[in-house]
Amino acid sequence: VPAGPSLTLFGRLALTRGRGADLPVSRLTFVGGLYPPSVLPGRFLPLAGARPQEFVGRSGQFARLGARWRPRRDLFFEIATEAGAAADDWTLDADELSFGLALTAGLVTPIGPVSVTFAGDAPDDLPTVGVRLGPDF
Repeated sequence: VPAGPSLTLFGRLALTRGRGADLPVSRLTFVGGLYPPSVLPGRFLPLAGARPQEFVGRSGQFARLGARWRPRRDLFFEIATEAGAAADDWTLDADELSFGLALTAGLVTPIGPVSVTFAGDAPDDLPTVGVRLGPDF
């Protein structure tokens, strides 16, 4: 949602649910990490501050709110807060959610966006650093 000439507000909400007693791994939801894995990317929900695929379950919840500032056409900065969880039962209990914060700086290049993200879940922990070079394949 545009909030000015160079500021955009964004959000995302994702809820997943797998049915059945013995679900194969391909039907589970994986939550955690900055970027989707190469295997089963469609069952992945990112979560800043969590280890890659830290949470696994039949149900998943994820919410993200943030802002993107583009002072120039080829330069952008983002800040986002996220919450998410995965479990075998469907719960929307705030005590079960993990929270994270992500700060990103990036350039738009001829090969696609190049960005660096710093993410964490607590002010006293060292952040996770992620680098993206171009689009996903």
